[in-house]
Amino acid sequence: MSNQLKSTPLQIAEYIKDEIELGKLKPGDKLPSERELVKELSVSRSSVREAIKYLSTMEYLESVKRKGTFVSKKYIENKYANAQLNNILKVAPIFDLMEVRMFLEEQFIVLAVKRATDLDIEKLNKVLSKIEKENDNTAFLKADLEFHLTLAESTHNVVIVELMKVIIKRIYDNAEAFIESSSKTREITINTFKKIVLQIEKRNVGTAELLYHNHIHLVDDILKDQLLK
Repeated sequence: MSNQLKSTPLQIAEYIKDEIELGKLKPGDKLPSERELVKELSVSRSSVREAIKYLSTMEYLESVKRKGTFVSKKYIENKYANAQLNNILKVAPIFDLMEVRMFLEEQFIVLAVKRATDLDIEKLNKVLSKIEKENDNTAFLKADLEFHLTLAESTHNVVIVELMKVIIKRIYDNAEAFIESSSKTREITINTFKKIVLQIEKRNVGTAELLYHNHIHLVDDILKDQLLK
């Protein structure tokens, strides 16, 4: 197995799926242990577990208590499972995007709280007012992303701002998925943004960081539920 595999559950799932479909892993074969996969693929154990979970759901794998995980015979006849897994793998880039977004934004909120000027806070409040008035889902997503970009600008770090612009561009490339998920969190998003701006005004790093963490993880969870249903 290649040790160059990137550490994301869906890419690991795709790799194992390919091993099965190419006949390198045959029905009835025992999958290497989690520890072995972690070592061979240079990935985290949590990523391996998530990948196995995906493949078990789609009946490529089956776990036998106290014996291990085996390649299932069911997948050969289950065209529905194959189609479903392929659909999951198609949305992997969106999950990768969210992974990077979460990493970046959870870090820069701290800088935004510490560095935001009165003008930055005024801009955030203006965008927030715009968000509250938007009834159209597409316009709401646009205003939502403008708030995130304004937060990035509040860090006064040029690289962070440019990275955020790239992320926003990629979100627009997958707008349909993000429009649906953002519409589901509309009220929670508005209320959370209000609280975040208030904590920035108070220079309360800990509370702002927690609020932002909960918000971005909620968006990620809803996006995953939506795309993997």
